[in-house]
Amino acid sequence: MIVLSKGTDIIGLAMAAGMLNDKYGNNETIFELSNKVQLNHQICIKPDLQYLVHPGGTDALLKIATVGMVRWGIEF
Repeated sequence: MIVLSKGTDIIGLAMAAGMLNDKYGNNETIFELSNKVQLNHQICIKPDLQYLVHPGGTDALLKIATVGMVRWGIEF
């Protein structure tokens, strides 16, 4: 994982792979780009983008998938 930060903002780039099926040798690989932007002392927004190769360890239904999400964080 690579993490860069400037002040309270953080950006990360990660890659993970795992063997999920011994019979066929399929493995799932994930590339992820995430960011955390601090809006004020208590609230942050966390957009995240993931690119999956062989999601679930199979290419029967999906060979690749792209997932995007946005999370909010509140700190007390």
